[in-house]
Parts: sequence; structure tokens; C-alpha cells
Amino acid sequence: MKKLSLLTLVLLICNFALAQDKNPSFIVKSGVNLPMYSSDWKGAFVGYQVGLAVDVPLTNKLSFQPEIDYFRSKSEWQLDALHKLTISTWNIPLVFNYKITEKLGVFAGPQVSYIAHFTRSRVIGDWVQSETTKPDRYLYEFNYGPTAGISYNFYKKFSIEAKYFMGMRELDINPGFFNQFTNLNVQKMSIANVSLTYKL
Repeated sequence: MKKLSLLTLVLLICNFALAQDKNPSFIVKSGVNLPMYSSDWKGAFVGYQVGLAVDVPLTNKLSFQPEIDYFRSKSEWQLDALHKLTISTWNIPLVFNYKITEKLGVFAGPQVSYIAHFTRSRVIGDWVQSETTKPDRYLYEFNYGPTAGISYNFYKKFSIEAKYFMGMRELDINPGFFNQFTNLNVQKMSIANVSLTYKL
């Protein structure tokens, strides 16, 4: 039901974008991300993401840009053992893009993220305890917060984009219960990412 609601939201946004008078353009994105947690998960690795956006011109300088991205990120932290965490999310940023110059733009807006799944493991010597599970067992499935960034059009239809999402939700359902496996909580999750974009 939650996945269906997310898909419905995406379709409604796309329908709104395509119904505008000015011709929208599609943008494909691919890049790297770095997760950040307000908890003890400090050893984050660079992950990857891919996405698709629709740029809807509102004025000569302002446009509305709904987007859907898939992120995958990893983290490790050495405590009593080596703890590993992998999280995959679907993200829907709804940003307004403002052109400062013909090539340079800034954007900001809200973002909703759906945690599709996560894998966690604990390594002690040669012994590995691992579990892949649905997020709603230990984590809330949805995250939300503001996102903002900057983009630069460096060659024809190619641009580089840097963005930061600040997660506002405490993701652990039962922090003490989560600790029984990893000794660490997730708490709030934010993501910084850099992408190469191409306007179709």
C-alpha cells in the first residue's frame, strides 16, 4: 500500500508537470552520495544514485523540478565489533530552480524518502552475523526534510549538481531493541550528493 501511494504521488506530479503550457524537459542524473547520521554511524562510504527529473519552466528564470532518485549507501563503525549498515532509498525532491545566470542555478524544496530495505551486519573476527530485513521492523519507512543545492551547466546539455538533504525524522522505531543487534542506532539520516546531469 505504501509503495502504491508513492507511485501514485509520482504519477500525479508527472501529470501536473506535463500539463503546463511551457514545454517541460526531462533530465537524467547519475552520481555519488555520502550518508550522514546523527548517531554513532560515523564511517560512511561513498554510495551511488540514479534519477530522473522533469524541469517545468514557470518564468524565464524560475522552474519547478519534481524528481525521483534511487540511492544506495553504506556505513561502517568499529565499536565492540565491526558494524556495517547498507540502506537503499527512493527519494522524491520537489524543488524550485532559480537561474542566477545562464549557466548557474540554485534550487530548494521539500523531499520525501522511502527506505526500501537495509542490511546490517556485525563482524567479530571470522564470525559474521548479518540480516537483511524490511525497514518497518526496526526503522520507519519514510523520511522527510528540506533539500537544497546548486547546479552549473558546463557543456551544452550537461550539468554538474551538488545537493544536500537534511533528514528531520528520528528513524529508529525502538532504539533500545535496535541496539540488541548492532549496538548502534540510526537516528536521523541526511545525504550529500554530487551528480552529473543530462537534459534530454
